[in-house]
Amino acid sequence: MNSVHRGFILRELIKRDFQSRYIGSALGSFWSILHPFWQLVLYTFVFGLVMRIAPPPELTDSFAIFLFAGIVPWLAVQEGINRSANALTDNATLIKKLNFPPELLVVSSVIGGLIQSMLAGTVLLFALLFRQELSVSTLPWLIFVIPFQIALTAGFGLVFAAVNVFLRDVSQFLTIALNAWFFLTPIVYTLALVKNAAADAVAEESDLAGLYERCLQVIDLNPLTAIVEMYRYSLMGGPGYSGAGLWVLSVGSVVLLAAGWLLFKHLEPGFADDL
Repeated sequence: MNSVHRGFILRELIKRDFQSRYIGSALGSFWSILHPFWQLVLYTFVFGLVMRIAPPPELTDSFAIFLFAGIVPWLAVQEGINRSANALTDNATLIKKLNFPPELLVVSSVIGGLIQSMLAGTVLLFALLFRQELSVSTLPWLIFVIPFQIALTAGFGLVFAAVNVFLRDVSQFLTIALNAWFFLTPIVYTLALVKNAAADAVAEESDLAGLYERCLQVIDLNPLTAIVEMYRYSLMGGPGYSGAGLWVLSVGSVVLLAAGWLLFKHLEPGFADDL
């Protein structure tokens, strides 16, 4: 199958995925904008008016904006991996057809998650413009981070999609793993908060000092930490991020994508028999 046919199939898969989300809905694709807008309104009410949590002042004076800027990339990664894991098992009839490239199901899942994230990001952009907090000078950094985000998501997606054909516990494992990954990423809290807690524990010679240090190392080496921090820096400016997670993201995402592709192609001959 040549690249033209593959490109056509991929476009149709992405189109089918997007349209299937709103079949029978009166508002249709407008829900893609309404959902994140309503989410941002709720965040503003709960965290800004009720709990009054203070965000990092160098970025924004709205914790809802700070939180939403971290959730936007997380949604793309989470949905891309989750949908990729079930892409082959949910489309068994396509896999069994002659000459159908199963990897396109994973790619379409990753791109579909990115599109949903971009729609939520559009709401965030307008909110930042309205609040006059959008940093135009740092916005091009998104061009740097998004390709690595896609590579990371696709790498995991290829691995879990292939393994899920033979071991159907993958979905259950992902529920646990993604929940842990979310809270090990500075989305609902700041990286500075963890660093300060670790420093205080060391200064007080607390028994938990070692635990804090290890947690800080895990969070700093987390590639999603780099993605979230770079999104916030790109959108709102601030001091930027230069942690070890950037190297893990830039190198690890490419290695993971290559390894995921090799594993996927190695297991592909057995897909039709086990679906």
